[in-house]
Amino acid sequence: MATSGLKILAEKLDKSLKITENIRNSRQFKDGRTKLDRDEYRQIAKNIKASVKQGEPWVPKVKAALGIPYWNKQGNAPKTPAGGEEYYLKTAGKNNIALRTLKDERANRAKQKSKREGKQSFVDPTIEAWAERLTKEGKWPKGKSLKDFLKKEKALDTRQKNLVKEANKKAGYTRFEDGHAGSLGSEQQKNTPLRKKGTYGSHSGTARAVEPRSDNNLKQHRGDVGWRTLDEGGIASDRLKRFSQYLTGDRGTLAKPTKADVLKIMQGQDPNKVIAQRDKTNNRFKQMAIRKHIDSKVDTDQAIKLSDTMRIGNSSHHNPFGMPIYKP
Repeated sequence: MATSGLKILAEKLDKSLKITENIRNSRQFKDGRTKLDRDEYRQIAKNIKASVKQGEPWVPKVKAALGIPYWNKQGNAPKTPAGGEEYYLKTAGKNNIALRTLKDERANRAKQKSKREGKQSFVDPTIEAWAERLTKEGKWPKGKSLKDFLKKEKALDTRQKNLVKEANKKAGYTRFEDGHAGSLGSEQQKNTPLRKKGTYGSHSGTARAVEPRSDNNLKQHRGDVGWRTLDEGGIASDRLKRFSQYLTGDRGTLAKPTKADVLKIMQGQDPNKVIAQRDKTNNRFKQMAIRKHIDSKVDTDQAIKLSDTMRIGNSSHHNPFGMPIYKP
C-alpha cells in the first residue's frame, strides 16, 4: 500500500515537472543520441542553460545531460541514426534556444564566412580608385601610400586577434570574442544627407575590441550604437572612414580612443564623456612626465656643477664636496 502510494506520488511529481518516461528510463541511446523528442529536449535544455553562469559554455552541459540532439522531420528521436539527423543548439534571445539541422547551420556559416571575408578586406574599389588618383596626381601625404596603409592595418589586425586569444587563455575558456564596433554583416543606413551609399562596419583593428562573448551574441548587429555615435568617438564606422583617418592622421576627436574606450562606446556609453575622460587621463600623465623630467634635469644640473669642483693636480684633487683627497 505504501509502495503503491509512493509510486502515485512519484508519477504526479514527474507530471508536474513534465518529466517523461524517456527521461526516467534513459535519456540517451548507446551512441550518445538523445531519446527525447525535440520539444522535451528544448524545454529541459533551457533550464540547464539558465543554471549556467553567464559567459560560460552551456551547450556541452546540455549534451552531456540529454545527449546529442538528433531527430527526424517530425521532431521525434529515431531509433537508428539513419532515421534522422543531428541538430545544432544556439542562443535565440535571453531565455530561448534555436534548433536547426547541423547541415543547414554549416551551410549558413560557409555562406556567411564567404561574405564576411569580403567585408574584412581593408580596401574596396572606392578606396583603390582614391589611392590611384592620389598616386597619379602626386598628392599622397608625406610618407603615406596604399602599401603603407595595408601594412599598418594588417599589424593592427594581428594585434587585435592576439588580444582576444590572450584574454581567452587567461579566462580558461572562450569567454571573449573579436567584437566589431560596426557590424560587418548588416548594411548601415543610407540615403541620408551625410551618407548616400550604404556601407558596412570597419574591420580595422582600431574599430574592434575584446568583447564578452555573451554580450556579442546577445545583441548582434541589432545592438550597434550607430555610425554617428562611432564618428563622435573617433571610431571608424566603415572602410572609407578609416582610410580618411589614415590620410589625415587624425581621429577627429580631442583624444585618441583606446581599446577600452572603444568597448565602452560599443556598450552604449556617451562617446563625448568617454573621450573627455581619456583626454583628462592623458593630460594627467603628461603632467607627471613633465614633473619627472624637471626633477631629473635638476638632479643632472646639480651633478654637473658639483663635478666642476673637481680638480686634478699632481698630488691631490677635490671630490664633489670640495674636500681635497690624496692622489698617489
